[in-house]
Amino acid sequence: EREAEPAVTITKSDKLDPSGKPFTVEAWVRGEQPNGVIVTQGGSAQGYGLALNGSRPQFNVVINNKVSTINAPAPIDDNWHHMAGVLAEGGAMKLYVDGQLAAEGNAPSLMPKNPNLGLSIGDNNGSKVFPELPSFTGYIDSVRVHLSAIRPEDAKSLATDPSLAPPAGAKTVVSITFDGKNTKDLSESKLPTQPAGDLHYEGGAAKDSFALHIASDAPKQGPGAAAANQVAMPTNGYFV
Repeated sequence: EREAEPAVTITKSDKLDPSGKPFTVEAWVRGEQPNGVIVTQGGSAQGYGLALNGSRPQFNVVINNKVSTINAPAPIDDNWHHMAGVLAEGGAMKLYVDGQLAAEGNAPSLMPKNPNLGLSIGDNNGSKVFPELPSFTGYIDSVRVHLSAIRPEDAKSLATDPSLAPPAGAKTVVSITFDGKNTKDLSESKLPTQPAGDLHYEGGAAKDSFALHIASDAPKQGPGAAAANQVAMPTNGYFV
């Protein structure tokens, strides 16, 4: 019997329902491969998620089977980076990397209905939000979903410290820090999580913290390798 893909999942829930609401999905990542799905909710009809594609952060929104994609223009290296995808009123999409606005675009609207599939961390959940990308390899920390659109100043603040509380009024419905070496949802939703596969809890983005480490037998190929080949990354963050 084939072992389950390493992942953490939350089944579909009304508490997770993003329909008709602005929302934000954020995570800290440290990739060991240039391609991989970090977090998704939903599937090929309705959904959203964050991923690395060629070492570049990517935010997808799927509405009525139409995929809208925005990508950061530059790849990230293999240090810790904060990513936040926002779907705001009117379908405006924003992708923040390390607190800086990295990409903008437009989806047709806000999510029209609650996606059929729940939340999945580290695996594409068979969801087709990122049909061309594999599961994630590397470290994932502080995954949060807010049923509100964070402001630019919030994105900048959240990128300074993984242990920072969400901004006031964020309407946080998922918050998984992995700090207890577990997958407990620390938000007020307290949604049950289902860990699967070979999961490890190792050094997190903050000092003396833990992160989810999804390992692979494949040689480490990035995202540092891709970043080094394409763009010299500034030492003080994503953009100068």
